[in-house]
Amino acid sequence: KTNEKNDMEYLEIVLDFAKKPVFEDKWGIESVVVDKKSRDEAVFCTNEEGYSRCFHYKKGEIKPLDFGKSLIGLNSLKNGKLVLKVSSEGEVPQPQVFDLTTKTTQKFGYVNANGIDVTLFAAPELRKVKSFDGEEIPYFLYLPKTGKAPYPTIVYFHGGPEGQFRPGFNAQFQYYLSKGIAVVAPNVRGSSGYGKRYMDLDNYKLRMNSVKDGGAILEDLVKSGTSKPNRFIASGGSYGGFMTVASMAEFADDYICGIDNVGVVDLINFLENTSNYRRHLREAEYGPLTDREFLASVSPTNMAEKINGELFVFHGANDPRVPVSDAYILIDKLKKAGKKVQKHVFEDEGHGYRKKENRDIYFQKSADFIESCVKEN
Repeated sequence: KTNEKNDMEYLEIVLDFAKKPVFEDKWGIESVVVDKKSRDEAVFCTNEEGYSRCFHYKKGEIKPLDFGKSLIGLNSLKNGKLVLKVSSEGEVPQPQVFDLTTKTTQKFGYVNANGIDVTLFAAPELRKVKSFDGEEIPYFLYLPKTGKAPYPTIVYFHGGPEGQFRPGFNAQFQYYLSKGIAVVAPNVRGSSGYGKRYMDLDNYKLRMNSVKDGGAILEDLVKSGTSKPNRFIASGGSYGGFMTVASMAEFADDYICGIDNVGVVDLINFLENTSNYRRHLREAEYGPLTDREFLASVSPTNMAEKINGELFVFHGANDPRVPVSDAYILIDKLKKAGKKVQKHVFEDEGHGYRKKENRDIYFQKSADFIESCVKEN
């Protein structure tokens, strides 16, 4: 797959050093598996607004495959048998074998609901809203199956910035939904999955336009009666931490609290202290270290005085991507501004939490914090 000539990734075959396009679409190719023995059969999937849409290629003929509204993880293809994993919010993901001839599926592996009522799991609705400049911004909305609108609402910002939120199974979301809290997962400008043009819309001096996109989503949710005004909770990791803290400052009256997880919150400190191999790549996204005035102006650490809601800051002490000093600078500035802030630094973790006991601590403390925040506000 390549996006050499298009805004979106497309599929091509290289034969005798000549390139031949095989499949081009409005949406980009996300994955491909080839039968390595026959070499004339393959399955590939596009990323269509966050969902996987798959196709069967055999001897030059392409036919669509129907796996419903889901995310597909392609594993292997051999003798007409496709090994894959299907993930959707309606059910716990499970690996399976799909017979491309008979169109039958055989699931394998072990799934245990552990006493949880999986009928309460909710699938999201894809919505779109026009931002301040007319750019269309997609977001996924998860509504609880209990309670009535308007709901207190978590706004979950993905990392990246070039990441993309996709609606696969998310146990944490389902937990909050069971507590009557709605969840919104936006793909603001700068996200991948929507082409090179969209991904470049937040580069350098366009940084705060992505934060404005989040504001348009809040307005849309309140206007539609989905969410309670001034009852939003922000949450995100890495670049999602930037979006969390910047959004809480930019829309201070809307957010009652937030969780910053390994967040990029001081762009000068981040660029000076991230791993050397990453610095040039990140300067292309955020701006060069030589433009310190701009980097300081968009750093959430310098917005601490504007924030009203309480923040919980999580970080790994050994983070090679986002230095833990980013977290300490933010905490110090929040305290000096008289703001409420909690912290938990994992001394034996890096950028994210690999150890189960640490993930359990993070999930438990996050849930306690959010539920307490909703109850008190």
